[in-house]
Amino acid sequence: MRVSIRRRTKCKLSWTLNFRVPGELKPYQETFVGTEEAARKRARQIERDYELTGTYQPVVRLRLGAYLDQWLAEQRARVNIDDLSPTTYREYERVISNHWKPRFGARLVGTLGPKEIRAYYTELEGLGYSRNYVKNIHVPVCKALNDAVLDELISKNPLASIRIKQRTRHIRKGVLSAEQVNQMLQQVQGHPAHASHETPYYLVFYFAFYMGVRISEALAMTWARLDLDRQVAEISAGLHWFEKGQYVIRDQVKTDGSDRNVPIPKSLVLKLRAHREWQQAMYADMLLTWASGELVFSIVDRKGEAVRPIRNDTTGKLFKAYAEAVGCPDATLHSTRHTHASILLSNGVPDFHVAKRLGHASASFTQDVYGHLYPNAGQETAAIFDAIMEGAR
Repeated sequence: MRVSIRRRTKCKLSWTLNFRVPGELKPYQETFVGTEEAARKRARQIERDYELTGTYQPVVRLRLGAYLDQWLAEQRARVNIDDLSPTTYREYERVISNHWKPRFGARLVGTLGPKEIRAYYTELEGLGYSRNYVKNIHVPVCKALNDAVLDELISKNPLASIRIKQRTRHIRKGVLSAEQVNQMLQQVQGHPAHASHETPYYLVFYFAFYMGVRISEALAMTWARLDLDRQVAEISAGLHWFEKGQYVIRDQVKTDGSDRNVPIPKSLVLKLRAHREWQQAMYADMLLTWASGELVFSIVDRKGEAVRPIRNDTTGKLFKAYAEAVGCPDATLHSTRHTHASILLSNGVPDFHVAKRLGHASASFTQDVYGHLYPNAGQETAAIFDAIMEGAR
């Protein structure tokens, strides 16, 4: 079978592919939008498909919006089998609903081109969106169209050739000083409800500040992952909440490097020992069996019959109120991690050790994110070297 190509109109990007399938009387036509080279490639694909299958394989005329809905359903299934973070899934859903479906949802999957995608990204930056935000818009649909290529719905991913260089991720806002951390913890500890074992927000904040872990890692912490004798915490899980009070604890953290053992400060060890004794007594009073697999941070439900994890959104709102009270209105619950890193680095702890504690992929990433907080570090290092050489003389 041979496929001939003819330009449909004066437009350079519209072609008609004509061919006959042996044994069939009716001739076939297929309209192709693209360059002549791409049209010839499609013609060769039709010929190759016929040689392999003995039939004509038409292009799947699937709209991008419908395809992305199907793809999101597949990602939701990955969440249910603990193969994808619920937070990541919600970000995919938000990006596709707010940006891709309104702009390109009616387009056929195979008709998008990189030029118009780049124009859209430029338009977003012109509206004030950062390049990092545009990168977050790009990544989910690039993944989705890569899957479309693997499923042979399209021959090429139009987003694959687009490279978005992210700006350096500097942390400028929301970092508390050591004095502000102490003020905040004192205020929470002074509140009879927030400092109690029944609602251990004080201990949650203390743990987050002193360990530098992500809040999902802190709320997923179990006693089995805490070795209070050796003063080490195993960071290997994350707790994620869904809508309607559903949650999942994934035995997987953000990246492979995030799976780590973190030394626990002595002051925190003492607080955790006291909290564990209280929790064991509370379980006994409720006629529940306590085990080392229990969550460290949990609260009793309203009926007083069971315990459940602490919600990160409730914890975040409370944290923000206390942060504003100590003069840091830009802080969020994730700021505990940035604060931990900045305090260590400002006191001379090497980038490598901070990166290992935080679970960063490399010390260079830690330096890229936090190095701007210490603009005089280079001069200080030079002065130290000068002093060493002076002493050697």
